[in-house]
Amino acid sequence: MNELRCRKEEKLYYKLIPYIDQKYKEFCLQIYKIESAKLLGVRIPILKDLAKKWYKEIPTKVSEFMWNPYHYLFEEIYFMVFLLKKLMIIKSK
Repeated sequence: MNELRCRKEEKLYYKLIPYIDQKYKEFCLQIYKIESAKLLGVRIPILKDLAKKWYKEIPTKVSEFMWNPYHYLFEEIYFMVFLLKKLMIIKSK
């Protein structure tokens, strides 16, 4: 089930490629290079690294970026950043 969802997301991503800017395309391709969603031990550190890069490089406010129709795949990364923040808070206690 999870793999089917990932394939659908990848198909959507590749349909959106012509419409997204180069910086965002390079950012997302790093995630989709990983073969399977089952490899959480690999995906989580990469997403954590991407979240740090995104936080430093994002040119606009998050709300403005989220409403851009060509950046809907950003939601996956945004959600991961939220979870990582929560995990870091729990870990520091």
